[in-house]
Amino acid sequence: MKKETKSAKAAFYFAAIFTTALLSALTILAEGSAGTRTVLFGLTIQRLALFLIPSAAAAAALIFLIRAVSGKGTLSIFAAAESLNRAAFEIHFTLLIFFLSALLVPSKRVGEAAAVYERLKPIFFLFCGWGLAGVMTFSRSSFAAFLIRWIDPVSKKTFAGFLSVLTLFIASVYLSGIGITPGNESWYESAIPILPAQLWAAALTVYYSTRLLASPPFPERIKKIPKPCVFLLIWALAALAFCALPMKDHFFAPGPYPPDNRFYPYSDAIFTDFEARTAANGSGFNFGGTVQKPFATYLTFLIQTLAGFDTNRLQLVQSAVFAIAPALLYLFASELAGWRAGIFSAVFFVFQELNAQRSFSILTIHSRLQMSEWIAEILMILFAYLLYRSLKDQGKQNVLTAAAAGTVLGAAIYTRFNFFAFLPAAIVLIFVSFYKKPAYAIKTALTLTLALCATAAPWIYRSYQNTGEFLPEIFGSFQTVIIDQRLNPILETDAAREADNQNTSEPRTPPDYRKSASADKAPGIRTAAYAQRPNAFPSAPAANTWKDPENGFALIVRTIANHTFHNLYALFFIAPTTLEFNDLESTFSLIPSPWQQRWTGRLPIENIFCLIVNLILTAWAFAKMIRNDGFAGIAPLYWALVYAASLGLARTSGGRYLVPMNWIGCLVFSIGLSSIFDALPIRGNLRKKITRIEIKPIFNRAFCHKKCGERMRTALILGIAVFFGSSFWTMTLIERKAAPEPIGNVDPATLRKIDPLIDWDSLLELTAANQIYELNGTVLYPRFYYFQAGEKGSDLVYQIRPYSRLVFRLLQSDQATDILLPTRMIPEDFHAGDTATVYGCREIGQHYMDALLVVKRNGAAAETVYRREPSVEFSCPTREPLCPATDECY
Repeated sequence: MKKETKSAKAAFYFAAIFTTALLSALTILAEGSAGTRTVLFGLTIQRLALFLIPSAAAAAALIFLIRAVSGKGTLSIFAAAESLNRAAFEIHFTLLIFFLSALLVPSKRVGEAAAVYERLKPIFFLFCGWGLAGVMTFSRSSFAAFLIRWIDPVSKKTFAGFLSVLTLFIASVYLSGIGITPGNESWYESAIPILPAQLWAAALTVYYSTRLLASPPFPERIKKIPKPCVFLLIWALAALAFCALPMKDHFFAPGPYPPDNRFYPYSDAIFTDFEARTAANGSGFNFGGTVQKPFATYLTFLIQTLAGFDTNRLQLVQSAVFAIAPALLYLFASELAGWRAGIFSAVFFVFQELNAQRSFSILTIHSRLQMSEWIAEILMILFAYLLYRSLKDQGKQNVLTAAAAGTVLGAAIYTRFNFFAFLPAAIVLIFVSFYKKPAYAIKTALTLTLALCATAAPWIYRSYQNTGEFLPEIFGSFQTVIIDQRLNPILETDAAREADNQNTSEPRTPPDYRKSASADKAPGIRTAAYAQRPNAFPSAPAANTWKDPENGFALIVRTIANHTFHNLYALFFIAPTTLEFNDLESTFSLIPSPWQQRWTGRLPIENIFCLIVNLILTAWAFAKMIRNDGFAGIAPLYWALVYAASLGLARTSGGRYLVPMNWIGCLVFSIGLSSIFDALPIRGNLRKKITRIEIKPIFNRAFCHKKCGERMRTALILGIAVFFGSSFWTMTLIERKAAPEPIGNVDPATLRKIDPLIDWDSLLELTAANQIYELNGTVLYPRFYYFQAGEKGSDLVYQIRPYSRLVFRLLQSDQATDILLPTRMIPEDFHAGDTATVYGCREIGQHYMDALLVVKRNGAAAETVYRREPSVEFSCPTREPLCPATDECY
């Protein structure tokens, strides 16, 4: 090493340390001391001791700096062997990482030691700067060389083009307010973010794992782990992580409430669960009537067969099933941009789901809830991945993969009707990708469409038999929710529109298309399966600041664009937008914040800096994907646009509506982040390869010939096609073959034995005269509410009431009814799945029954009776209790 080079490196090293130490000392001096007993410079003894640390470091660095500039010694430190130079780099890098981590931890997160921790921040800054100085000095590569390696894998023009478009998009959103100004219906916050500490942990883990695997002691076969093994490992670890967190109460799963102390579904979630419960009971899905989200109901039905009435077990199975999503994302990202991108995508997806489970400030959903969004996310990832493979494969494999994608899309449109827009969008993507091969494009598009139609055919026929309409679950909901409720009011007069804005922000229930003969036979009791749908955590809609144009069509277009842009820019807030290691609640509560209902679009400088970095990484990711695979490579961006537009048309945005497309934000950010690691000068760097899924590495070549992997991959894709393609055929077969087990009346003799003080003869006479109703069935969702307790929403059964009560649903062979029993005592031995007989009253127009007595049964024999409290005469109608205080009801 030349003397001039050694002198320059030494001078830079000590100058950097001197500058950092000086800034650290000045920071301590500027802050002063809160105490009155100062010793020197207005500092207490403790603060003075801290001040002396950077002061001594600055003095020592200055001395060595002068010696380095004058050429008098100290140069031997920088003339060491390459191995010692590398060791110095590792030491300084560790120093940088450790103290930078300490510097980024907010003081409030260390609890009682917050004050001491805050005073130590200047010392952390000193050692952090020291580590950075060493990293820059002993690094074997310059920053310019890093930039060259980083930008080399992409086209500079493509990168600049994407960066310009994204910058223009962000600027137009900010300047116009479109996508920021809250809408009047279903407008929620941005997506669940990945926390900075999680990003930091993932980055360090990948970095050190790469260095470890690149070291000579590890054999070559360990470096090449087959993708199927990684897929299964990610699935298993994600399932453990998702199931490890304790269940917390949520709007869609409130609780836990006695007597079961479980989290039963509520609002939208209860419809999916109930429609599956009726099939498990042998009565068909929703008693053979209209099922709003058939595939989500079918999947819930399969899980119920494993979990029974135990909702805790059901929620754990759901989370284990959902854990396949990060594994699928790993496959997708690794084929797009290499194994690091796949690992980052899977890890960030896991973090986001864990954050969703721990989020209580904004309305989102997660895999513990019986909602369609988490199922839709799996289907969207799988469909996008299969179609991508179909566009990349050739020959017979292309046709089979396209058919599998069609079956998945068939399930998706019956999970959320927004996916219906994916069919024409997929056909457009196919023809653009195969524009040089029109015959190939026609074959692929036709295969996908026919597979979709074959998948949905049995359910289309079933719905037509019930309603006389095709696709009522899709077109009926579209007409009722979007056209009649959300678009037509925009064209009304200002007064009518103002009145409409006073309503809830949640969509109204689509009309009940069922034709159930059994419901007509029930004497005065109508099924409660499609009672008034409660509101999903309504948020007060903010006043729209736009001036309504005279042209109603222009207003519709602008309203749709508002929701569409909101859904798109929300993906940018999945990646961390701060540097400090804040927790979830702090992130959501920061002002201004995109997780605030009335966010104005303003952000602090720190957030803007992070967003600029995210923007650059996103543009690089798109440039990388399009260079690797052409137009098919940026299919994730395409699907984000299509799905966001479909949500915009429905005037829904943010919160839980974003969940099906959240994976796109994780994938794109992961590809951009992995590019930084690909550019690092790691010795023996494990270079990524754009590889296909190959199952053959699992098997030894001695007993698995060359075509083994291809056949197994074909079998896997065929299995996907068969499972999804046969789902609705299986549902209709279940309805035809299954029959409910009849539940007869309770034995009157056993009634007199369990409680001889009740006038059973009078009650049975009134029941025989149809003056009091008697219902026999299976207990679902038992909840005991205390005085002044209940749920938010419009359902009268669950709303807050001024008396304690037991609420449950009674499932019969041909109908179901919500039951309300006022009582002060918790029925400890009353559980979901029990057989019960209910005697009570039902008023005209009321979708639930006021119970007088509830009898728990063991077969035909009565086991326990629960009375209405305060007690009333056996007559209908009955009155609600009046309770001035908790235990004073009459």
